[in-house]
Amino acid sequence: FIFARQLFGAAAGWLVFALALFDPNLLAHSRFITTDLGLTCFLFLATWQLWRFLDKRGWYHVVLSGLFAGLAISAKYTGLLFWPSALLILALYPTRDEISATVKERLLALVITGLMAITTLWAVYGFNVGTVDMLPMAIPVPAPSYWENLYNTFFRITGLVGARLDFFMGEASNEGWRSYFPVALGAKTPLPTLLLSLTGLGLLLVNGQWRRQVMLWALPLLFLLLGLSGILTIGYRHMLPAIPFLLMWAGNTMAWVLSLTGHRRTVGLAAQALMLAWLAVAALRIYPHYESYFNETAGDWTNWSNILVDSNLDWGQDLPALQSVMDERGIERVNLAYFGKAIPEHYGVR
Repeated sequence: FIFARQLFGAAAGWLVFALALFDPNLLAHSRFITTDLGLTCFLFLATWQLWRFLDKRGWYHVVLSGLFAGLAISAKYTGLLFWPSALLILALYPTRDEISATVKERLLALVITGLMAITTLWAVYGFNVGTVDMLPMAIPVPAPSYWENLYNTFFRITGLVGARLDFFMGEASNEGWRSYFPVALGAKTPLPTLLLSLTGLGLLLVNGQWRRQVMLWALPLLFLLLGLSGILTIGYRHMLPAIPFLLMWAGNTMAWVLSLTGHRRTVGLAAQALMLAWLAVAALRIYPHYESYFNETAGDWTNWSNILVDSNLDWGQDLPALQSVMDERGIERVNLAYFGKAIPEHYGVR
């Protein structure tokens, strides 16, 4: 709300807030003790504070951006995408006016942000120092286990070591699909959100604001490019950090509608109200099974598991609900397939 209000005005802030409040995917991952929502939160905050520095030259925003960037890379390895995003933002954000930071200030800000992020990461790892096997020399580095596991994870997810079998649109493969995330985003992002966000993105381009709003598209672009590589085709959750930025695009739509006059403005505001009502109804209808949300393009629920499985449908959160249904229907044992590590018998599921 605050980021959108600062960028587009209070009305846009409320629109973005409402879109976030009823987003089934954000609601779903808010319930899980996993890395995805933490990564999403910290990347968004780090980007916001970097923009505040560029816009207002407040150096404490640089420190905050580095703090949140450090928490992002501590939360999940894909948090490292903040750095190419930060480079894009610092390079493209306009320097023409007297308020925005100069080139020298931006270079200094990048250094401070990096040092603050490394310090934060080091603090998360208990200020541990040690050597890393992958380095040719035994050089002590901060948080050695982070860098060692990052190296090992890179080789694992790229398929250079081991293999993983994934599912998409009725097909199982260990090679991945480049179309996986475009389809996942199209099927699991609420249609009202998609319509408002894509309209806002179009306005950003048409109005020539692509440089001034670079902080809204740089990180989503990088996550989309990562998705198009076909490496991580195991869940919509890997695109979750892009979602708050998509919601921010919708703020552009509200700002544009408010710039209209008369009948056109009334129609625009009514259309956005209908979109929000549509989203709220969709979120309430799927409650409390937000993890299993698919939008109207995916057909009814019997078709969802033909499109995506894994954490797109379930992460073990509905074992208690399954046990309740078994009790209601007098079912003693089930043949169970689910995505998770909890022991079903712990919840009374035999």
